[in-house]
Amino acid sequence: MSSAVTAQAVRNAVGSSYPALNDSDVRRFLIFAAPYREQEKIAEILDTLDTAIRETVVIIAKLKLVKRGLLHDLLTRGIDNNGELRPPPSEAPDLYIQSSLGWMPKEWEVVRLESVLSELGQGWSPDCPAESAGANEWGILKTTSIVWDGYNENENKRLPISLKPRPALEVASGDILITRAGPMNRVGVVAHVFGTRKKLMISDKMYRLRLLKSEVSAYFALALASTYAQDAISRTISGMAESQTNISQSVIRNLAIFRPKATEQGEIVERVRILDERLAGEALSLHKLQKQKSGLVDDLLLGRVRVTPLFPQTQ
Repeated sequence: MSSAVTAQAVRNAVGSSYPALNDSDVRRFLIFAAPYREQEKIAEILDTLDTAIRETVVIIAKLKLVKRGLLHDLLTRGIDNNGELRPPPSEAPDLYIQSSLGWMPKEWEVVRLESVLSELGQGWSPDCPAESAGANEWGILKTTSIVWDGYNENENKRLPISLKPRPALEVASGDILITRAGPMNRVGVVAHVFGTRKKLMISDKMYRLRLLKSEVSAYFALALASTYAQDAISRTISGMAESQTNISQSVIRNLAIFRPKATEQGEIVERVRILDERLAGEALSLHKLQKQKSGLVDDLLLGRVRVTPLFPQTQ
């Protein structure tokens, strides 16, 4: 639907909560009516774009399923000395031992998270205006900066100039952030900070984890987002009111985590990074296709761009 028709629909809509149109209003819409031959070509062009968009959406959905399965395998089976995913315990039981978390590769160990932490703390939540901090201003991260798709530095609130910033709370590359309070479906969400702008502080609603230099923080972010770690977190918040749940620091510190050697931690992170790059590429392609279609819809349906040059020229 072109922007011109959309504007007419909005103008004629009745009702605020559930706007609706009458049949008579729709019949009075003014539209650009191209010759039939051009209508066919316009429909063909837009159908081609729609097909490309649908195919890209399917690819993204399949890649997400692949990632889910790969994450489970990497975080429970890992990568052997030949750079290959270890076979499952059912096929190679001699490569595994039993642990408190179930079967794990012989080279791994189960550790309490606190044993690999150099720092665990929460932030500060002063009253802030709704707008985001400017490039050289201090800001407080919102919990929406921590989502399963990753860390989003743009989700922040500007610190009032009347308040003094607390540099010790500034987020940095390599940090792991976890939402600690809020609705149940938003508690325990994990994001690794691969990079960030300066002057952004953590809020009181989140934990910041910093690991020992001997560990790969991105691996532990993946492990904390794993099914076994999230199940452990969920057990600690069950029974609380769903609208406002909370995770204590002791819960985080005492989480049991699979710990491979640092080199294998890095290899696991790299495998996930490669898949994430492909996902990001497909998401960018989808965005470009949708943007292209959005622009073409108006150009073609309003006659700003004609399709007549695409027709064979008669002699």
